[in-house]
Amino acid sequence: MRSVLLALLLAAAVAYVSAAAEQSTPADGTTIGNQQGNAEPMCLLDALEFTGGLTLVGTFKANTFNYQCSCNNLKSPFTVTVKPHLMDPGSTAEVFFNGAAMNTRDKNNAISNGGDDGVAPNSPLHESSALNFVIGQNTIDIGVGCNGKGQPQTCYYHYIISCERTPEQGGSVVGDPQFVGLRGQNYQVHGVSGEIYNIVSDKDLQYNSRFVFLEHGDCPVVEGRKQKGCWSHPGSYLGELGLKTRAGDRIFLSAGSAANGFARIELNGKSLQIGDTLLLGDDLGSLSLNNTHVATVQVGAWSFVFENSDQFFNQRVRVVNPAKLRSHGLLGQTWQDKTYPNPIKFIQGQVDDYVIREGDIFGDSFVFNTFN
Repeated sequence: MRSVLLALLLAAAVAYVSAAAEQSTPADGTTIGNQQGNAEPMCLLDALEFTGGLTLVGTFKANTFNYQCSCNNLKSPFTVTVKPHLMDPGSTAEVFFNGAAMNTRDKNNAISNGGDDGVAPNSPLHESSALNFVIGQNTIDIGVGCNGKGQPQTCYYHYIISCERTPEQGGSVVGDPQFVGLRGQNYQVHGVSGEIYNIVSDKDLQYNSRFVFLEHGDCPVVEGRKQKGCWSHPGSYLGELGLKTRAGDRIFLSAGSAANGFARIELNGKSLQIGDTLLLGDDLGSLSLNNTHVATVQVGAWSFVFENSDQFFNQRVRVVNPAKLRSHGLLGQTWQDKTYPNPIKFIQGQVDDYVIREGDIFGDSFVFNTFN
């Protein structure tokens, strides 16, 4: 009888510890920090950081446990890490992502910013394992508690961060120039050499291009490899690009020869060197010079890969959540499934309606402007 009673008492104790370790997330705004052993600061984070472009919607607070995050600006391969900072150096954080255990005490890779080697094996780790975001809903669950040198205590709280990564759609502008819209529309625009036309106009971005007439061209050699599918016949091409953001940043790109690549790439008048990545104001995105012939630009919902051919640009375009766009421009309007009784049925009005009237590569005066 004594052995049975002892077994029951041990089972009850284990059940109590397990239940305590799985304590659910308190309500946001809960008053934290009494003297009863519960709801102590050792259960809390005092800061939360991310890598890879993930941001919280709203400000992090120690006693706020439910968050939305913004992940549509994540760059391929859409991988981030989380850096929880614990309020108490004797605590540890466990990270679960989309239901999978990433960093836990059981795996001996829980996160701690403390200095006691007994708190968590392999501590102090300050950063989670890589979290690979998928299309759709993604959830990061950060469990925080006093490790007690391996024995979870009654204090264990969850911080839940949820965000949805929406599907991307894309298009391109290549050659003289041939457009593929965001819904796969296919059309060609013959611009006048020297004129500046709007490509994309929305609340975050005004993107224009100066058309140039070229009689011939050559395929560039990029990082030792001769490119294929180049345009070499007479026609009008995109020779200069100007991108202006609502924060006032100005990105300028000028095409160079097939042999040498870009003639100029500047952000606010400052030239970039190969390997540079410069951030844009208001967290709108970035500009990167990947190599002599490839640059990438991300502004708001828009991502561009600009490739220097021979005195002109080819480009690939991706956009996040096109259903929320309200953009215009020769490419920017193609989020809509519309056609018009015009020579180019996929664009509203005439090609001349997209000419920037002030003749400025950063101008915004044209018929369908939505930038301001």
